[in-house]
Amino acid sequence: MRKVTSEVLSALQRLGDLGKIPEPEFLADPHKVGSAKYSLIVAIEGTLDLCNHVISKNGFRTPEDYADTFRVPEERGVFDAEFTGALSRWRGSETGWCIFTGRSTMQKFTGLS
Repeated sequence: MRKVTSEVLSALQRLGDLGKIPEPEFLADPHKVGSAKYSLIVAIEGTLDLCNHVISKNGFRTPEDYADTFRVPEERGVFDAEFTGALSRWRGSETGWCIFTGRSTMQKFTGLS
């Protein structure tokens, strides 16, 4: 789990760095957009992996979907509602995945400006 946590934290750092780039410059550079897409995917998937680890290690109920993966630990008192809300914002659709369409989407899911 240390490796997954490290990967999530590194991805969030990259997203934070990319969030400091002026929007026109960011959107004009496909390498920066690609890096943001990849980092967002790594952060989301790693967070889901960590939540699933907590769920399975503690014998909690099986999540019904990706968003539920964040709610199950909250139900059992492992996460508080504010933390779960922050994680749930990352899910971009009912299936739990988003289509990255530019800077506004990155802001929506990461809170980065």
